[in-house]
Amino acid sequence: MVGLRYKKADLHVHTPASNCFYEADKNITPEEFINYAIKQGIEVMAITDHNSAKWIDDIKKAAVGKEITIFPGVEISVDESFHVIGIFDVNKDSNHVNNLLLSGLGYKLEELGCSDVRKKDALTVIEKIIEFEGISVIAHIESKVGPFEKLSKNPIKLKTILENNNYIAIETETGILPDLFKQKQIKRIPVCYKASDNPAPEDFLKHTYRSIGSKYTYFKLDKIVNSNC
Repeated sequence: MVGLRYKKADLHVHTPASNCFYEADKNITPEEFINYAIKQGIEVMAITDHNSAKWIDDIKKAAVGKEITIFPGVEISVDESFHVIGIFDVNKDSNHVNNLLLSGLGYKLEELGCSDVRKKDALTVIEKIIEFEGISVIAHIESKVGPFEKLSKNPIKLKTILENNNYIAIETETGILPDLFKQKQIKRIPVCYKASDNPAPEDFLKHTYRSIGSKYTYFKLDKIVNSNC
């Protein structure tokens, strides 16, 4: 198709809306956040805070008129102790994601932003994201907080989740399918990509704007009808 070109994308990015954002960097403004991403060459970015949509609208506003597209998103903690990412159309806003969290999944306002609060199992979360017109991605799948590790003693449940067709992709360390899929005899071969999760170099359990784009994927895309407002 005419118009298709590769765009550098980071589809797993946290802001100060995540309670585990690095304390010394929490005073960054949305404008500074966007400008840093652009300096890293990022053209497409998904805002995926822990169980929170707080910064989505401010980031979209800061991106207006700039060469970057923002996808609203969220990283949801599931009962099995790993994370599922929801990514939504560029025209969606904080209210839409909050409706998923509050009405769809039963979070309370005081629980938003906390990575350790879980309300539903993985398959229910995946289905709810679809119900709210999003796509579901299983985050950092081969890490210590991924499903292979968290469900190492429950291989039947692991296979049930990973062979489910409702999630759209997996996020990996390398951007390729982990050998664990073959080792665990997982029949489904999902789409893979890598993204930063923007960890703080001082503490990998926290996040910072300084790691935006440290991992990324090039997606071949047509012109995105943007609504960064």
